[in-house]
Amino acid sequence: MRGQQINLIDTPGHMDFTAEAEVIRRDDAALVELVREELREIMEITTAPLLARVYRWERAMPYYQVGHLDRVAARVLKTVVSG
Repeated sequence: MRGQQINLIDTPGHMDFTAEAEVIRRDDAALVELVREELREIMEITTAPLLARVYRWERAMPYYQVGHLDRVAARVLKTVVSG
């Protein structure tokens, strides 16, 4: 692709959409369009993407819950003691 510029943009949805539960229930095409609208506003990117993918990690936990480090420490200690 000599002479062409390729821009890769990764938009982490867990950062943008966790407070808006109705947004993450949208289908993939609607999410791509939402991101495109935001990119037009923020970065003035108006061209259509050659490739757009939406990955959903339904059981992902983008932010650790309160007490996570204590639970990890307890499991490590239990493993070391029972050894």
